[in-house]
Amino acid sequence: MGQPYYEEATNRLKELIEGRTVRLEKDVEDKDQYGRLLRHIYIDDTFVNLEMIREGYASVYITPPNTKYSYEFEKAEEEAKNAERGIWQRSEDLSKCIGILYFHWDAEGNDCYNLNDEYVTFKNPCSESIDMTGWTVKDEANHIYTFPDFSLAGGATVTLYTGSGRDTKTKLYWNSSGHTCNAIWNNAGDTLYLRDAGGNLVISYHYSGFE
Repeated sequence: MGQPYYEEATNRLKELIEGRTVRLEKDVEDKDQYGRLLRHIYIDDTFVNLEMIREGYASVYITPPNTKYSYEFEKAEEEAKNAERGIWQRSEDLSKCIGILYFHWDAEGNDCYNLNDEYVTFKNPCSESIDMTGWTVKDEANHIYTFPDFSLAGGATVTLYTGSGRDTKTKLYWNSSGHTCNAIWNNAGDTLYLRDAGGNLVISYHYSGFE
């Protein structure tokens, strides 16, 4: 809950499946690492998972070896992005005034024990301050950071660190915790999504593992 288009996605899913006979198809694994059932959902000839992605109500997250429909999912997501449907609707005005100055996703040594060497620096190249309160940063694995009461002045930068520390005007801390490894960014490749408080996409930045 609380994620962009959560209510819209829930309502659309209800429209597709409520009161109807559902067919479930297993991929390779029965459950994910959190114990959640992994299934592809069909209503007659409608592939519900694919339809939700195509309409922009869901994003793709592939967890090998469950890759049976990875090509179809990624193609549908690309279509939704290009059409700016649902969660891919962009905030054009804000995207001109917020950019990534530097992204250091591969911390020195073991990422799990060097969290504050994993960071991303945002810059506001415009002259006016931008209120980023309630904005979010998310990766492909659905780790989410929500900005506190914070404004980024014109011409200023702010660096978001994965680990812990005291927030200032130029440094913010994710305080990632509760996992076997609390590093956020995948060294082999990942995508950063920055959204405004209304859930509109400001930045979508993908990297493939080379800094």
